[in-house]
Amino acid sequence: MLDDSGLHIVGRIYDCALDNSGWGDVLAALADYCGGENVALAVIDRHTGYSAVTAPRADPAVIAAYEKSWWRMDPTVVATGTLAVGQVTSLEETGRDQFLASPFYNEFWRSSGLGAERLASNLAVRDGFFASAVLQASARRDRIEAEMERRFRHFVPHLIRSVEMANRYRGLQYENLLGAPANDPGMSGRLVVDSEMRLLFADAGGEAFLARSGCLKFRSGAVGVLDRKTDRKLAQMVACAGGNPLGRAPGGCLSVACPRTRRIVTIDILPVHPAHMPPGLPFACGGAPAAILSLGYLQDERQAVVDELRSRFGLTAAEAALAFEMLVGDGRQAAASRCGISINTARTHLTRVFDKTGVRRQAELIALVNRLV
Repeated sequence: MLDDSGLHIVGRIYDCALDNSGWGDVLAALADYCGGENVALAVIDRHTGYSAVTAPRADPAVIAAYEKSWWRMDPTVVATGTLAVGQVTSLEETGRDQFLASPFYNEFWRSSGLGAERLASNLAVRDGFFASAVLQASARRDRIEAEMERRFRHFVPHLIRSVEMANRYRGLQYENLLGAPANDPGMSGRLVVDSEMRLLFADAGGEAFLARSGCLKFRSGAVGVLDRKTDRKLAQMVACAGGNPLGRAPGGCLSVACPRTRRIVTIDILPVHPAHMPPGLPFACGGAPAAILSLGYLQDERQAVVDELRSRFGLTAAEAALAFEMLVGDGRQAAASRCGISINTARTHLTRVFDKTGVRRQAELIALVNRLV
């Protein structure tokens, strides 16, 4: 568990999702809290042309030289580039002997002012978008201790969430989706709500979702979900996004099945900080936006995900279909019903899915499938 100082840093990490100018101070505080010399954050978003390396305790000339050419010779780049998001590795795990014997270390990094030892984690790895964080030791105290690693691991999930939120905001701004007619209303949409779920703005796609999705509601000026359990959770997440209590992860994503249309709607909750309003975000006069609800149909991606599950893990079509339906998160019985199979058949399918994918629990299966979406 994090103490008050650590929780304060968590809150500042989420502030950076809306205002990336604060990363330098936040990363310096994070390095101090973990007991390291420096934390470096690298983000590359080819879709919007955004690229940045923030390393507050590193010599800017070293960072510039690294970005220009030296990164190609860094042995750790190859070793960590394809690792799963959130997996924390040390220099020992990525090849200490190879690193210390490399030209990169001996001709460049040795004189950088930073140590060789580090902890690294990928924060995002997908087509066009990559982010990573590295906790670096000092040249004077070139070692990573157990407590440093324990503390760093606590922050990695929050760093992941923050860079993903920032990526979504850049997309909203770059594509100017809000306020512009949707090319295909009903395929995607945006709603802006206050902390009590009152609707402040809806684009054309958002209006189509409210009218035709079969699982959303709009009553007395407030947006909601017909399923009561999901509706309560959505309201709680939006209230959290608006207040941003210290140490709690704002925003998130929900999925809800629509019985009438047999489609799955995803709801991304993107917090809006009043002090850092994204440009081009319209809202009702006097309203105080708390969150953007980004809506989409997960069902449109179903076949691609099912095919990937079959190809990667050798699942049958029925097993892959059930694994996909588990992504909704409403339990095995509901997933079985959507697949048109009995609960006993679903148990058999899930047992085989667990064996083939190597997961042990339903939550792990949902996380695995979610990474393919």
